[in-house]
Amino acid sequence: VWHGELVRRKPPVRHLTLFYLMLSIGGALGGTLVGLVAPTIFNAYFELPIGLFLCAALTLTVLWRELSRVWRIALVILVVLYGVRLTMISFAYVDGFRAVVRNFYSQTRVEDVKDEHFGMRRVMLHGRINHGEQYLDEKLRRAPTAYFCERSGIGRVFRSLPQDRPRKLGVLGLGTGTLAVYGREGDEMRIYEINEQVLDLAKSEFTFLSDSPAKIVSILGDGRLMLEREPNQQFDVLAMDAFSGDSVPTHLATVEAIKVYLRHMRPDGYLIFNITNHYLDMRPVMAAAAAELGKVALAYEVKKVTADELCRPSHFAIMVDPKQLESLPELLRDFTRLEPRPGFKAWTDNFSNLLGILKRL
Repeated sequence: VWHGELVRRKPPVRHLTLFYLMLSIGGALGGTLVGLVAPTIFNAYFELPIGLFLCAALTLTVLWRELSRVWRIALVILVVLYGVRLTMISFAYVDGFRAVVRNFYSQTRVEDVKDEHFGMRRVMLHGRINHGEQYLDEKLRRAPTAYFCERSGIGRVFRSLPQDRPRKLGVLGLGTGTLAVYGREGDEMRIYEINEQVLDLAKSEFTFLSDSPAKIVSILGDGRLMLEREPNQQFDVLAMDAFSGDSVPTHLATVEAIKVYLRHMRPDGYLIFNITNHYLDMRPVMAAAAAELGKVALAYEVKKVTADELCRPSHFAIMVDPKQLESLPELLRDFTRLEPRPGFKAWTDNFSNLLGILKRL
């Protein structure tokens, strides 16, 4: 409708410069409102229903003189009903949630969900992606859940770590802080998180961090950039938990990025990636990068879970030195070796190809 109105109201040629300047200014203002202002003043995507209602109201205003009385009454009723419906949609963005926050990195929500087997569980949602969950029952609140349960790939890695000394643990991507349950007295776990609101919610709505006997160190910022600036951390485990959403941050999976991670590892440490994804198969990326860097990539997938488990289907990949293969702990011997795909090019800071790893659904 509005494209049509712009064409219909286009001025004579001598005024077209101003006309197109106004179009450009309007686009810039709209982008500023949506990209900068809305995330600051709204805790949900209220600009969408507001914008839709204003479009409908403005359309009615512009066409008012050309409408008959009957059409005016009909369209006024329709616009009012449309506004009511949009208001209901707006309330649905925030109703039923314990917390709803929003910033540049999208909207994050926390809700309590009834589980027929284990009682109430608290879930953190980033958009539609589950970023972790915790059961509220005192007996279960310290149990690793979802993608991080004990029989997941990452659970097996943590359970196979040395028990005779303090461990240095690293995690990129906080979520609810579930992995803190694997920390022991004397351990240090460094957690890198780019979104300050996620850190605030993990501390205020969940107890994984406060319950952990390990020393928890939170670092705000892009994980790769933070690690580039830090001295060698000598991690026993460095877990990359930024790949479980359907949108993959490619800059965290390039050869250059993985070189940064490997600089911080102990010789016998495990670099692990959460490659759980509905649409993308990250295995070729892991295999190609490992081959490029003289490492071996191994993967472990949990495909099915029963209703009475605390697990969810998950897929993890680890990178190890070839010398470690013969001495892998028992819990890691079920991991499958990932062979490089012929013709698949390793991702770098100058090259990545999401189309090349689309799953066949």
